[in-house]
Amino acid sequence: MGETETAMSVHDRVLAVMQGRKPDRIPFCDRLELWRTALIRQGRLPAEFEGLSLIESHRKVGMGQLKFVVPHDFCLRGVELTISVDGQEVRRETDPVSSRWPIMEDLIQADRPGATAFQFTTPIGRISLRQVMLPEAVTWAQSPYLDEHPIKEREDFDTVRWIIEHIEVIPRFDRIRQAQTEIADFGFVVPRIDRIPFQEVLIDLVGEVGTFYALNDDPSRVRALLETIDELRLETAGVLSDLDVPYVEFGDNVTGHMTNPRLFAEFAIPEYQRYSELYHAGKEGRQPPRRGAETSAGPTSGDRA
Repeated sequence: MGETETAMSVHDRVLAVMQGRKPDRIPFCDRLELWRTALIRQGRLPAEFEGLSLIESHRKVGMGQLKFVVPHDFCLRGVELTISVDGQEVRRETDPVSSRWPIMEDLIQADRPGATAFQFTTPIGRISLRQVMLPEAVTWAQSPYLDEHPIKEREDFDTVRWIIEHIEVIPRFDRIRQAQTEIADFGFVVPRIDRIPFQEVLIDLVGEVGTFYALNDDPSRVRALLETIDELRLETAGVLSDLDVPYVEFGDNVTGHMTNPRLFAEFAIPEYQRYSELYHAGKEGRQPPRRGAETSAGPTSGDRA
């Protein structure tokens, strides 16, 4: 490095890699949040980190902070939500708002163990799901696990589709700006968007075993649900088209024991290609492709667009 050159920031190093440019050094950027939260809860945080904020902890160890932020909220129009914790009702509201659906982790108290049940009542039916925080999960700052999926019967497909069709997408770009301001140049903020339709069905709505059965026993209902989720993903992409960022990440978990090669080729690859093209088209002001359309874009590293 020449005398007049200055070292790149962590943010600029990550950005350079994404843009195919060579940084001055390999970026070191990840998350200490779970490590720090878990040790605080266990009373084992090293003394040299006592009193330091998360970003200050990152600066101390010399590792840039990677932060995932959801850039929108979902408003469930026409839905009455009831939340119960260990059988005790704690919340009831109409048109609830959350950054995710059906998983609504921002409405769960993650610092204590317990089972949180969500009941969604619509004009055409009612569905429910349950998430559980184990004591071990609290200790190690983990997320709750989905103990009960919302689609359990054939008619639940219709209720879920009704909810999705009435969701309003609310942009929350302020979260991105605030997070990047807090991190400054010592990290990178990644807008995290929702799973592709198949992964949403497989992981959040039906579950692995239930999805495999449904694909064989009732494929038309599964495909109708995939189409409905896709319409919401298109709407979300349109809302986010004004978000000036170089990178978004799909919140998928793509592993072979859940999505075998045949299912991945049929349901995942075309969606990653199309959504990648969709987000690029939005940034460039082009018309995005519709479901089933051929695209020239291939899946990108890290499921990013």
